[in-house]
Amino acid sequence: MTNSPDEFDLDGWVKGIKRPERSVTVYQRPDIIAELDELERQIKTARRVAQDDEGSLGSKRSLRALEGEYQRMAQEFSDSALTIRLRLVDADEKKRIVAKSKKGDMADFAGRMWSAAIISPKVTPKQALALLSSIDEVQLAAVQEKFDAMQADMPSVSADFLPRSSGRESGTE
Repeated sequence: MTNSPDEFDLDGWVKGIKRPERSVTVYQRPDIIAELDELERQIKTARRVAQDDEGSLGSKRSLRALEGEYQRMAQEFSDSALTIRLRLVDADEKKRIVAKSKKGDMADFAGRMWSAAIISPKVTPKQALALLSSIDEVQLAAVQEKFDAMQADMPSVSADFLPRSSGRESGTE
């Protein structure tokens, strides 16, 4: 694409506009974190015992068993993840949702609104409400935060999570 005003195709650019989308991961089994916390404490203790026992066979077996259980539970937690992809509901779509909603029924409106906003996994209004009412408050707040950000924030990309390079090319030398 060129920046020259004479060559710039505004119509083409406008046709390519997409609505903002965000994603957030929620977990079906956040209760597993308590088990992982306890296993972590047991593993740390078993490591100290294994060191003190100069690596006796029994303490090594116990440590391996605990580490195996930790890995199994961590995988179970990871497997319970659901990434929800949200898309901005534009003004025209909101008008259609309002028109279809039962007058005065906020739950119906909310279900339709969330159903329109959640693009993956595909959900019905009832499913959207069931999902959002079943997750804990912290996870619900994370979903709501992403939804609100789409409504209020300018689209931007953060690379803060990327490792910083060093040396001549990066200008940090």
